[in-house]
Amino acid sequence: MLIKPVLILVLTACYFYYMLRVRDPLPLRSTGLVMLLVAVYFILFPDVSSRVAGFFGVGRGVDFVFYFLFTFLIFIVLVINVRLNRQASDITRLARELALLQARAAEDDGGRSPWTLTENNG
Repeated sequence: MLIKPVLILVLTACYFYYMLRVRDPLPLRSTGLVMLLVAVYFILFPDVSSRVAGFFGVGRGVDFVFYFLFTFLIFIVLVINVRLNRQASDITRLARELALLQARAAEDDGGRSPWTLTENNG
């Protein structure tokens, strides 16, 4: 079957791209590797996923994989949402601190901010 090597190649390439681009802690990277190995195993031996699905009370292996991936994607969306909210809070805090620093510098310099683009204000 042509689809099996293609799927394995795509999954492996995605994992290595992730490893090169992201500096996540070791447990998170290890989880990604375990997920890759499980996916490759299920691709090579699809009957195993059906047996695992039967253990959990799901009729077919593909349904089990779909349910698992859907749940995992919801978790990923929540993690990304938390990170984005944290970044937004950090940006707001930095903008406030910068505004306060500029205001203090303008007061100390007689109303002239050191961040102005021109050398002469008058």
